[in-house]
Amino acid sequence: MPSEAVLASRAVLDEVNRDQNLRYRLDQPLAGGMQSGAWLLSDEAGTMAVLKWSPNRAWADQIIRASTSVAVARQGGYPTPAWLTVGVTSDGLGYQLQEVVAGEPRDHLSLPVAAELAEVIEMQAGLDPDPQRSWSQYLNTWYRERWTSTVAAVRDVGGDDLVEACTRLLATHDDPDLPEGDLVHGDFRLSNVLFLGDRVAGVVDIEAVGSGSRVFDYATALDSRSADDAAIAFLVAAAVRAGGRGALARCLVHVVLDLVLFIRDNPATLTSPAGRAHELAQRVRLVSENL
Repeated sequence: MPSEAVLASRAVLDEVNRDQNLRYRLDQPLAGGMQSGAWLLSDEAGTMAVLKWSPNRAWADQIIRASTSVAVARQGGYPTPAWLTVGVTSDGLGYQLQEVVAGEPRDHLSLPVAAELAEVIEMQAGLDPDPQRSWSQYLNTWYRERWTSTVAAVRDVGGDDLVEACTRLLATHDDPDLPEGDLVHGDFRLSNVLFLGDRVAGVVDIEAVGSGSRVFDYATALDSRSADDAAIAFLVAAAVRAGGRGALARCLVHVVLDLVLFIRDNPATLTSPAGRAHELAQRVRLVSENL
């Protein structure tokens, strides 16, 4: 008997097919992604596509909004798959059909991989696809309004060493206004970057896209669980050139603390928040040594 996830995805696709006069069928789920379903599709003619949809109805408006930013990004040469169609089901679920891009994510951040990531992130400079959805403004607000409660919550799940590492990092560098004017992916992790051979073939899971500082995506890339020290040093240097030491410190601290709380709230990750916090504290210390 099909699982609830399969049945839900099939229901979404049935409505997409009906509304868009298509004949796709579900072939197989695609790996990765905690917050939305992703399926490889094909039709009778062998045409393939990817269906992505989110069970979070509050996210539907952002999926629609992101379609414009994706078009801007692609016009600027950014290697993210084209969105073929986008919409909202009668039940309020946002979806998009994307072109298929051949490639696989890497699970280790080596120096050559880091160089490829930096090349892609630098394509984001000046694209500014959605100034009203600014990651930089979001971070400024987060520090003003949520810092205290976030630190307390991370301590509650055993993240004292991470909090201390983050506090020291912030104290070491200036507290700048974060730059604006770039495209920000918002979740630029290795799992969302597809490689074909030694080159990046596509960047996926871009629904959270907005404007702000590309330093935020450097900070997210630094979260790779398996990484060479030389690769970390390379990305740190690239991020500093892009926005400065203080900007990287502020972005990285948000990324790591927010990740611990995401793990806490999503037990399906099968990762201990305390254990992940310990790993992230070590990464923050390594980044600090290179700043």
